Amino acid sequence: MNKTFLVVLTAVLLAGTGRADPATQQAALDELFQVMEMDKVLDATIEAQVEAMARRQPQMGIYSEVMKKFFRKYLSWEALKPDTSALYLKAFTEEELRDLVTFYKTPTGQKALKKMPELMTAGAKIGQQRVQEHADELREMIDAEATRIKLLQEESATTLETPATAE
Repeated sequence: MNKTFLVVLTAVLLAGTGRADPATQQAALDELFQVMEMDKVLDATIEAQVEAMARRQPQMGIYSEVMKKFFRKYLSWEALKPDTSALYLKAFTEEELRDLVTFYKTPTGQKALKKMPELMTAGAKIGQQRVQEHADELREMIDAEATRIKLLQEESATTLETPATAE
């Protein structure tokens, strides 16, 4: 009787440890990436980012195709999939990945995916504008910190140069 109890207890405890089968977790992740159309999302993001850059800096517009080629080489889904997969596998359990698949299969999930490149570009633009609006403040903060560091270095150099007096 005690042996049966220990087997059942061990099975219950092991079931609750949250250890996922790597193969099924990977399968859930692959399905998520397929539903999310990651290749298309990244391609659309590259397009949107390069177009936004060309609007902000018209002189760079003539280089749009070169920039797209470069970004597709290093930021395409094919290039980023291994690292992105590792991030997702670390961040989400198999059950959470399946929940995400379920969400992204809904009309709202599909809308979120289609809007994501546009939202990311707009969000980046907001951040860039905010930094530009306050660039003078940042320069002042950097100058103040540079002055503080310089004074500390001078103070430290003076302390090292001054011999200790024996008493």
